[in-house]
Amino acid sequence: MLWGVFFYRNSNNYLFRNTIIFLSGLFICCSILSSFLWQKIHVFPGDIIKFETLILLSWSFFLFVEFLDKPGDENIFINPAFILTVAVIWFNLISFLFFDLFNFFLINKIPTDSIRAVHYFSNYVYYLLLVIAMLLKDKNQLSERY
Repeated sequence: MLWGVFFYRNSNNYLFRNTIIFLSGLFICCSILSSFLWQKIHVFPGDIIKFETLILLSWSFFLFVEFLDKPGDENIFINPAFILTVAVIWFNLISFLFFDLFNFFLINKIPTDSIRAVHYFSNYVYYLLLVIAMLLKDKNQLSERY
């Protein structure tokens, strides 16, 4: 839900904003149904996480394109919202592959060390991008004050 608020607040597209509201409600309903019908409470919610990852990827790709369509004189690379959008794309692409391949590795008795290492690296890059966005936010707020 927090990512939905982030994408809603940073988009200027009316249709995209309405889609965020609709998909957020759909996601909550699917999560509840999944907990009772498909994957019980005591089972890892892999299907819902994959659905969430696809939703976040689509939202972030749309916002990414929206940032690329901004005027050329605006530097989007120092915009914290753009950095967060890139972070969401990065993390969810790698996580989607991880969640899809991890069970395959286990079933086929393939060591999971390599896929775990890639996922750990992905987490470090993700959190580094979040820190960069926070530092840029502070820097932008300081320059606006003075």
